[in-house]
Amino acid sequence: MLRDLKRFLIIGLVLVLSQAALAKNATLRDRPVPWPWGLEQPFPWNDIQGMWKIADDAGVPMSYFTFKVVGGKKTGIKQLVVQQMDAYTCDVIARGVGIELNDVLRAQMTTTEFAAEPSVTFRLSIRAFKVEKSPEPPIGILTNQVMVLLMTDLDRDPSKNLHIQIGKTSAKLDIKDCLEEKINF
Repeated sequence: MLRDLKRFLIIGLVLVLSQAALAKNATLRDRPVPWPWGLEQPFPWNDIQGMWKIADDAGVPMSYFTFKVVGGKKTGIKQLVVQQMDAYTCDVIARGVGIELNDVLRAQMTTTEFAAEPSVTFRLSIRAFKVEKSPEPPIGILTNQVMVLLMTDLDRDPSKNLHIQIGKTSAKLDIKDCLEEKINF
């Protein structure tokens, strides 16, 4: 009985501490993080390739991304080549390679000479959520899941993290498509 009580108290303490840590880090620009971490859906490998964008609350593009699926035929391990493009010039400002682990795509990115700060390394995570589990409707042309992007600065300064929904704009990978998307906006 005493052993069960100790186990219950330890589990309760772990839950309280983990919730406090989540609450401390779960904000972006004083907004609560709206997605239910831990309820990720299987990563949508069949739909991920193409051009994607993130936009601010007013819908103004902040950045474009291309995702290209590579590998997997010989090794069975799929990888994703990721490029981030400037929303105004469509210059590639960061590149990286990602793999999926536990339904989360994780990529390590390095900025290019066109970035505001060249040779900066950061992490990118992408998760898929069920539409009915998200407080926001999906954006872009892929509407059967809500895709969420998290950019994490490697110096661990949470104020530099970006946590935002990402929407697919095209199945094409050409930078010309970024320019066309920009013109159509």
